[in-house]
Amino acid sequence: DTYHGRHQPRQRSQGEMQANWKATTLPQLNQAINNAAKAGDQERAESIFREIEQSGLRPDTISYNSVIHACAKHGNMDRAEHWLQTMRKSGVQLTTISYNILMDACAKADDAKAAEKWLNCMLQDGVPANEVSYATVIHARAKQGAIEEAEKWLHKMVENGVKPNIVSYNSLINACSRRGDVQGAERWIQEVEAR
Repeated sequence: DTYHGRHQPRQRSQGEMQANWKATTLPQLNQAINNAAKAGDQERAESIFREIEQSGLRPDTISYNSVIHACAKHGNMDRAEHWLQTMRKSGVQLTTISYNILMDACAKADDAKAAEKWLNCMLQDGVPANEVSYATVIHARAKQGAIEEAEKWLHKMVENGVKPNIVSYNSLINACSRRGDVQGAERWIQEVEAR
């Protein structure tokens, strides 16, 4: 193409521009990890995380949480735990979300002991547990029929100044009902009504 005798550069299509675009900033790379996590592509998420490290950028809380989420969503608890342990050693700020992602995955895998382990680590690390943190472990224990363990966590939740949510109570009520413990279920219903 020429315009008044000069050569004009060819306009690139939207598809060509997207194909040639490469994430280069930490927020862009974090978004790419998050997109891979949402798509359930653990390998891609971990690969992008390594790109961050190799590029000289320092992974942040979002980087770690996103790669933990990708592994957890894929059901790969060993890798999810690996990334949380790596995060703990790296000096990057651990958050409630970091632990909640892992505890939720443990609970979904019916591994209440692992969920408890991570809640204990969270508390030992001084990371504040919220109602979701406790409710996840309470639900995991109650689902297994370990009502006494679930109740222990509900009491610890209250002791630590976290107000139980309806999920916590429903988990206990349902566990009591499944066990045929009508009095236990009624006791928890009364506690909900008293709040």
